[in-house]
Amino acid sequence: MLKKRNEMKIKNMVLIFWLLVFTITNLLSQGNSGTSDRESIDKMRDIEQQPGKVMDVIKLTSGMIVGEAGASYGYFTFNLSNRVGDNGSINDSLYARVKPLWERSFKAWASNDPKKHELVNKEIADWRKVFDRGILPYTKQEMESIPSFSDVLPTWNSLQYVYLSELKYFNKKWLAIFGEVDRVVPTETSVKNIIYYMSLSGNNNYSIAVIPECGHAPVNVETKRMIRIDNISINWLNDNVINSRKNSF
Repeated sequence: MLKKRNEMKIKNMVLIFWLLVFTITNLLSQGNSGTSDRESIDKMRDIEQQPGKVMDVIKLTSGMIVGEAGASYGYFTFNLSNRVGDNGSINDSLYARVKPLWERSFKAWASNDPKKHELVNKEIADWRKVFDRGILPYTKQEMESIPSFSDVLPTWNSLQYVYLSELKYFNKKWLAIFGEVDRVVPTETSVKNIIYYMSLSGNNNYSIAVIPECGHAPVNVETKRMIRIDNISINWLNDNVINSRKNSF
């Protein structure tokens, strides 16, 4: 009976732990000044996405004209540019045209201002007369009414909050787990932010685990096999919570 209770306690702690991780880790990748370490991100993406092989598959050669949609900060743009050379060209005009609307939509969510949402929603309706709706943001009403968005809606509603700076007040014992080649939440920048903000809070009771050959999902990027990260969290809970409580009695 006692063993079952301890197992149940551990399971509950694991659940609470992962809820905390889900909330915090996506915010840790912001730099102290709101920027990220581009060089380290690019190295991770080189491993995970292998742009050279991608360009080989589509038979991209020197002198070709390439249309790129959704360039983000330009990771593939630089690779494409090197491949097509001086005689080729890259056209990202479609992405460039719709990007400002996405930015205004994000700002409306971050402001939590109904008037800004109303203005953006009107823009979205107008832009859908010209562009495919698949490359445009959804309206607030659509996000709130479509069932498939129910899981991501809390994230959009939380855009108005700045969580990263709150870490300097965090003084609890905790564990952060990252994949070495995570391209969604950049590991190097996240670890730097943890160390920085924990130094401000004076909190030394934290642990960081970086899993080799692991991306954002708990899967080995080489073998494609699942990585048992639950063992890491359970062992940490045993060492830092369960056993520490036993020793205090």
